[in-house]
Amino acid sequence: MGSLATREGVDLPTKIGLTTIDAHCAAERLARVDFMKVDVEGAELHAFRGAEQLLRGAEAPIILYECSELLTAPFGTNASEIKQLLTDYGYRIYRFDGDRLQHIPVAERHDEIEDVFALKPRHFELHPRLAQMRDRA
Repeated sequence: MGSLATREGVDLPTKIGLTTIDAHCAAERLARVDFMKVDVEGAELHAFRGAEQLLRGAEAPIILYECSELLTAPFGTNASEIKQLLTDYGYRIYRFDGDRLQHIPVAERHDEIEDVFALKPRHFELHPRLAQMRDRA
């Protein structure tokens, strides 16, 4: 139940150091990131804002992240705001239903916790299997 936001029933504050994803990539001299699994318990908007350079870049990674109104509410945000930011970075959001990738509109609510993918057009070019899953009816 670790979180940067206050949560009911969790009352043991701990001080930790933080950095942005962009600053970490620069410090570690990471030339490229291929895939990001983001599980930050509702703080996705903060994480993605701190990765703007990486996520806007020509070689931006595929992202898998938790999408949930319940988790984002303590941060004063919502799932649509996160999806809009990623859309502004050139991504589209998809759910994987076991057989295909289904586009998720920015305005769609996520009342349950759901893992979703953020993908750019180049990801479909680089990974033809992704394009096949997206194109299935």
